[in-house]
Amino acid sequence: MNQQLDNKKCDKCNDINNPVNVDKNENTSNDQAVSSDSDCEPLPFGLKPLELNRKVTEEELERMIIELPEKLGKKDMYLIWHYTNCLLRDKFNKMKNSLWNICEKLAHEHSLSFKIKMKKWWNCCGHVTDELLIKEHEDYNCIYNYIYNESSSREQFVILIDMIKHSWTRFTVDTFIKCKISLEDSMRNVTK
Repeated sequence: MNQQLDNKKCDKCNDINNPVNVDKNENTSNDQAVSSDSDCEPLPFGLKPLELNRKVTEEELERMIIELPEKLGKKDMYLIWHYTNCLLRDKFNKMKNSLWNICEKLAHEHSLSFKIKMKKWWNCCGHVTDELLIKEHEDYNCIYNYIYNESSSREQFVILIDMIKHSWTRFTVDTFIKCKISLEDSMRNVTK
């Protein structure tokens, strides 16, 4: 049964020319449709799937943070973190798409074949998705432990969210700079 599901997912893979954005909610509805409710673990802190699937803008998130009560519930803290994480992941994926555009431009400038372009892309940027997943996992563990073990005031929680935002900004910028330099050096030094 799992092999059939894996094959179906592989059939839906996008063209290798377009790097796929990592969005952990992308297949939620399909996965839930295939499995029975008894197979699914309950969501943390009494959350409902509808609450997690909601898309918010940065302005809506800021308004939600401003309107937080002084004493926070675990569910409210998790939702704020979740929405923050989704927005930061979207920014990271935009950066990854920018890197892909740079890769295509450099390949065109240096008249590189598709095969060489793809090899250079994977050598320079193939690890980016793995790094994103590691970052999200570390942040999830951090916030989950914080929420589970702490009763938090609004001020403490906002400081934690700001720290997470700053770490994502640094992570995204550092990844972009490293990969861009690596792509430029790699494409410049190709012997045809």
